[in-house]
Amino acid sequence: MIGQTISHYSIVETVGRGGMGVVYKAQDTQLGRFVALKFLSKKFRSDRRAIERFRQEARTASALNHPGICTIHDIGEYHGQPFIVMELLEGRTLRQQLCDRRLTIEEAIACGIQIAEVLGTAHAQGIVHCDITPANLFITEEGRIKLLDFGIAQFVRASCPEESSTVHAKATHSTLTGTVRYMSPEQARGRDVDARSDIFSVGVVLYEMLAGQLPFMGADFRETIHQVIYREPEAVRNINPSIPVDIEMVVSKCLEKRPERRYSTAAELQKDLMQGVMPSKAVIENHGAPSALAHPSAHVPQLMDSAAETQEQTSPSLMETLPDWMTHIAK
Repeated sequence: MIGQTISHYSIVETVGRGGMGVVYKAQDTQLGRFVALKFLSKKFRSDRRAIERFRQEARTASALNHPGICTIHDIGEYHGQPFIVMELLEGRTLRQQLCDRRLTIEEAIACGIQIAEVLGTAHAQGIVHCDITPANLFITEEGRIKLLDFGIAQFVRASCPEESSTVHAKATHSTLTGTVRYMSPEQARGRDVDARSDIFSVGVVLYEMLAGQLPFMGADFRETIHQVIYREPEAVRNINPSIPVDIEMVVSKCLEKRPERRYSTAAELQKDLMQGVMPSKAVIENHGAPSALAHPSAHVPQLMDSAAETQEQTSPSLMETLPDWMTHIAK
């Protein structure tokens, strides 16, 4: 499709492929800006469920207004092919970063704070993401975490626009969809989920960033599901003793098997992560930012599914913005 013009979007290059979709860089000929065009793969164009998930992704993300969520500009169809027009992101996914090297403790906490912040916005609108994984977390060149792929997000009943109103709400339906190693026990059982399910998944991501390995690593699908539901993970400080005790407690609370024992809201999680990062603030201000994330730039917008990663490309350091971020949250 390179060189074609679809509506008023001129396709420039392919920037990512996944199992369910392909993403192109395109120029908006009316506004003179570059955007990302995301098409559903040909093999899914007669799959009504896949098409609905594709459209739901656009509807859900467009309902949220937050710098940590990829902006949806438009949705359309070209010769029977549905496509989404979205913000063109430059950087790399957290998965790509973790494949490169383990984050420092400060970097991991900074990522966790931003993830909790954007989740708070989604939960306040009654949206449970249901697939929080490093593949669906994008680090921009400015060090901003972007939450991607709302394709399997579920809506919960909320009586008011406050995040806390979604705490005990239940999704209208549930099926076993998502990424198994990052699922909450209730999601792995195919039960209804609420905001606390996402908080469990954030705990898995935090554990991976801090320990350099996943808390649940079964040899196959069945064993992994069993571990998620029944097995307590090894304490993260047993793997990385330099992790502060307070941060280990945060991770452990996120990974409680019973939802009522976890953080009730993403705001509570964010608050505890902020408190945990404060002891490192003086070190960062006196000695500069910790080791930076690799930074050659790339255009890598979100793909349809977390199972298939985008091209391995790099972005500027998250830590280049960390001192200012920490100064801001300390006020």
